[in-house]
Amino acid sequence: MSRNDCGACLKEAEIWEKLYNKYASRGFHISAVVLKEDYDWALDFAKEFDLSFRISPTEPILRQVLGIPPVTPFKVMVDSLHRVVWLSGPNSEPEEQKNFAEIAEKLCRAYLSEN
Repeated sequence: MSRNDCGACLKEAEIWEKLYNKYASRGFHISAVVLKEDYDWALDFAKEFDLSFRISPTEPILRQVLGIPPVTPFKVMVDSLHRVVWLSGPNSEPEEQKNFAEIAEKLCRAYLSEN
C-alpha cells in the first residue's frame, strides 16, 4: 500500500511533520494512534514518508469508548494535563479542514507559551 492510498493522511502527515520538527525541541510531542489492524500499514506509511513522530497501535474498543468515529484521519490534541483542546476529523466543518494547518499551528504556539 502506498502513501497515495490516503490523500487526507498524506496531506495531514506533512503538516504534523512540519509542526513536530518546528516545536519538538520545545516539548511538543505527536503520537499518531492507529487501530491495531492498521498498524503495519501506518508503519509503512511513516517509513515511506519519513515521519519522525511516534505511531502507537490501539484496540478498536478504545475508539468506541472515546466515541471516535470510524473515519481517518481523526485528530485529537491534548495539553500537558491530558485535557482535550481540539477534536477534528473528516466530517468537520469544511472551513476547519481548509484551515487545519493554521489551527494546528496556533494551538501549538498557545500550548508552548503556557509551558
